[in-house]
Amino acid sequence: MKLYAQNCAACHGETGKGDGVIAPSLQKTPTMPGMTVTGHATIAPIDFTDSKNMLGASDAILEGKIIRGGMGTGMPYWGPIFTAEQIQALVDYLWTFQFDR
Repeated sequence: MKLYAQNCAACHGETGKGDGVIAPSLQKTPTMPGMTVTGHATIAPIDFTDSKNMLGASDAILEGKIIRGGMGTGMPYWGPIFTAEQIQALVDYLWTFQFDR
């Protein structure tokens, strides 16, 4: 999908593994128990191919993340940039990473 490739792949990777070209420069997910990311910190982009990451996801959660950004993760908010149709197309596309294409 062109929209994903142009706007998401730099962080989330072309294949959705969270290994985009910008990903190495982002802070990794906290590994110490009880540690949280606050303020303007960033975390590693999510791997959409890992079913554990997608287990608690829903279309509404994914849509909210796209519209409002990662809120504390460094992911930008796309709500004012994408149309509702584009956001839904992105959500639909994210689910394709769970299946062999």
